[in-house]
Amino acid sequence: MTGTGDSRHLLQIEDISLRFPVRVRHGWKRQQGRLEVHALEKVSLHLHAGEVLGIVGESGCGKSTLARSIVRLETPSSGQILFRGMDIHRMGTAALKRLRPEIQMIFQDPYASLNPRMTVYDTLAEVLRIHRKLRGKALDLELAELLQKVGLAQRFVRKYPHEFSGGQRQRIAIARALAPRPSLLIADEPVSALDVSIQAQIINLLADLQRDQQLAMLFISHDLGVVRHIAHRVAVMYLGRVVESAPRDTLFRTPRHPYTQLLLAAMPDLDKEKTADTAPVSVQGEPPSPFNPPAGCVFHPRCPIARPQCSQEAPPLLEVAPEHHAACPYGTSGQ
Repeated sequence: MTGTGDSRHLLQIEDISLRFPVRVRHGWKRQQGRLEVHALEKVSLHLHAGEVLGIVGESGCGKSTLARSIVRLETPSSGQILFRGMDIHRMGTAALKRLRPEIQMIFQDPYASLNPRMTVYDTLAEVLRIHRKLRGKALDLELAELLQKVGLAQRFVRKYPHEFSGGQRQRIAIARALAPRPSLLIADEPVSALDVSIQAQIINLLADLQRDQQLAMLFISHDLGVVRHIAHRVAVMYLGRVVESAPRDTLFRTPRHPYTQLLLAAMPDLDKEKTADTAPVSVQGEPPSPFNPPAGCVFHPRCPIARPQCSQEAPPLLEVAPEHHAACPYGTSGQ
């Protein structure tokens, strides 16, 4: 159960790979073969206590699969996920039960993640009874404090999920995640299903809670602007791989991987008047199929600086500056 991780890290992900087997049929006839979806490929990351790590990338790049692997909703094909030095996927039942309150997850769709037959009171009270053994007045006081933290009035406790707006439901989901007093909070696209007018409220709420309670947070999003607001460090994923990681300001100021540069170039800049020369640059084409990823660097079919050798050998994640890693030997700052 014990790994060989760095004691400075709360969470350490070492060379995680995950492949989903998919059976193939020709029409309605018998099975003819089997393919594998390359969801994650040798992903390595770490997270310190009290730190926010942002994970960004296009849809289908493996962000949510990585999050689900950390909470044991998916099982990696190889590699280790260490929490406080213990391998999460080698834990027995008793150890896993002790771990559950420490790692909590906020899912993308709050309506799908809440039980429609349970009131707000029942949803939160269940967690407080199981993980913190609270009863009676102590439970009611803690429940009221949780509602206050997430900005919900006490009068809502007897209502059901369908009686709330999307933003209110996400606040309930956040309160439920905070109830066991976790050390690590995983937020998987927590605002993408909400109206734009509500997104800023939820992001600010998460930022305030993280700062006040010194939570470690893995924040997953495809929105670079949101990640820039909340994260201390950022990792960029593409087709199941981490292609760049760096402190937030370093990554936004001096991106080194061509994919990161193109993502940042595509960000809207409201401070500048758009002209033909300053119009957002988009990544050309679509990501390759995860059933059959390209040889060598997985980004080379879409890369503006690709060289012949890029299609032959997958580049490792190299340290290009202190705490700054990029999987491209030819990338430059781009600034």
